[in-house]
Amino acid sequence: MAAFPLPAALIDMWSILVTDPHGSTRTIPVTQSVAAVGRQPDNAIVLEGAGVSSYHCAFESHGMQLVLSERGSTNGTFLNNQRLMAPTPVKEGDRIYVGSYLLEIQVAVAARSIGAPGGYPPRPPSTAAPASAIPSLPVGGGSSILRAPSSDRAWRDLHGRLSRYAEEWEEQGRPDRLALSATELKQALRWLKQASADANPPVEQLQRDLIAASQGAVGRRKIRLALTVVGAMVLLGGLVTAAILLWPEGEDETAVETTQPPEDDTKKKRRDRVVDDDIPRPKRDDEDKIAIKEEMEHIVIPIETYDDIAGRYGVTKADLANWNTINPDEPPEVGETLQIKKPKKRPLPQQRIDYEVEKGETSWSKLSDRFDLSVQRLRAYNPDYTKPPAVGDKISVWIDPRPYKPRLPKKPVPNFEPNQAAVAVGHPNQGRLENGVQLPNSPLYLRRQPRRQFGSGYMIANLQTAIAMFRQDFDFDGELVLADISKPSGGLFNPHKSHQQGRDIDIWLPTLRGVFKAKYLDDSGDEDWGRRPEPSEADWFATWGLIKSLAATDAVQSVFLDIRVQDRVYNAAKLMGATDEELEQMIQWPRKSPKPYNILTHSPLHFHHIHVRFKCAPWEKECKKNPTRGEGGHE
Repeated sequence: MAAFPLPAALIDMWSILVTDPHGSTRTIPVTQSVAAVGRQPDNAIVLEGAGVSSYHCAFESHGMQLVLSERGSTNGTFLNNQRLMAPTPVKEGDRIYVGSYLLEIQVAVAARSIGAPGGYPPRPPSTAAPASAIPSLPVGGGSSILRAPSSDRAWRDLHGRLSRYAEEWEEQGRPDRLALSATELKQALRWLKQASADANPPVEQLQRDLIAASQGAVGRRKIRLALTVVGAMVLLGGLVTAAILLWPEGEDETAVETTQPPEDDTKKKRRDRVVDDDIPRPKRDDEDKIAIKEEMEHIVIPIETYDDIAGRYGVTKADLANWNTINPDEPPEVGETLQIKKPKKRPLPQQRIDYEVEKGETSWSKLSDRFDLSVQRLRAYNPDYTKPPAVGDKISVWIDPRPYKPRLPKKPVPNFEPNQAAVAVGHPNQGRLENGVQLPNSPLYLRRQPRRQFGSGYMIANLQTAIAMFRQDFDFDGELVLADISKPSGGLFNPHKSHQQGRDIDIWLPTLRGVFKAKYLDDSGDEDWGRRPEPSEADWFATWGLIKSLAATDAVQSVFLDIRVQDRVYNAAKLMGATDEELEQMIQWPRKSPKPYNILTHSPLHFHHIHVRFKCAPWEKECKKNPTRGEGGHE
């Protein structure tokens, strides 16, 4: 459909608020009958990012109505978390996801007065429990529960890794290709030797079987290697003999140098690598990794100076001048992008929040308290406000996220005993829940919809333990919103594919200070999801702390999060002291494909929450850990 200018009366009626993957926003008015969206420069709304097609989707204006339609994109267009299947009218407040971009529909005030669509459905009642209804936590024995020493933690980490290897090996029919490598076998044998009779957790028989089978597999690999080398030598000898016999006689009597140069170490290592005959050659690890650039980019925010920026990255103003065409003696321009070629520090980006002022917050001092920022900074971030903002006004807030330290004084973690009568049966996406336990109320978290929060006894107890550890080990005072688990008896749970056994839970991403509002639990009019956090609002240090605490229970099978935001968790973990080995074990990123032992793995469109899947309990004999074949089962 050809685009033409809209009538003057409708020029400023519709606009699109675009939020990019880094949290920066811009508003684009719809001034033509067709506003196309995509990567190509001839689109009205150009989005240059992952997951965006050349011509992705389009907004078509039909009088007072704006219609969203697909244009054959590869990854699809999502309207309010539902994939767009046909042209659909949109209204003010609708949220469209195009790749990693968020597009929100806005209507000008003047347009509303002439009857523009955009009324919101009635707000459902809040499900947040009153403070007076929150009971005290159970504490087992009243004594402090100490974290395991580092040596015990290392033993337990390897226990968990070998357990995952063994389960995959067993599920695939115990093939040699999934046996341990020679290096892994040496580690496993040392680990087995260190195990005591009362080791906790105990050594599993399946782990012993894997170690024993790997000893045989490693021996067979060595034999195959030796036969391969002998065969290669025989073949080479035959080729040399044939070359000598068949070399053509020539008139040139000059001696020919036939000595080969010495084989370099790289080729020798490649030749000597053991590869099973029945295993397809895997990708090299560096081929499967997303490139991590040394250089960084910095977007200048209001009130920032070149001294601030240089100190942030551990460089000098002279460095900034060398890397960018700037005069360091003049103030930087807000919104300017600076190249940091060789940063000595790698902080997380500063995050911009667009906050709507509520009743009782119409003064800079109240907003200063909410965000823990000075009045001077808030006013500098919002220079257009000559007076304090009114209810409903949107202000911009820049937040510099900081790592967390443990909460002091250290208090004992409560003891949560699992109800072993509440068990998961079947698969995550084809199962049921017997004697389901409802997630209890607690000051540690907010329950979004308690009627949708029934789980197995093992899952509920370990979830509470993990959150208690998170609150103790990371001094995060924000709200933690727990969403869907399962229905009381499990089974099909729309709109989810999984959540059928009481082992899966959605947890909203923890947010930066000042972002969360209680009305977000149901304010969007979306009963299924609520108004979940955007990546630009997430506290990635707290997110890492939560994932680390979940993994520390040794009861979590997987945590799902879209790969496009995993780098933020990775960098936050690095800044909080995570070792390379810990990152390798815990997080899929920067690999494009997960390793079997990764806890945090990719699931598409998980930008707003993490989806946590707990393990089957030892006593849940009919529980199957993975979804049925051919099904997704992450959401």
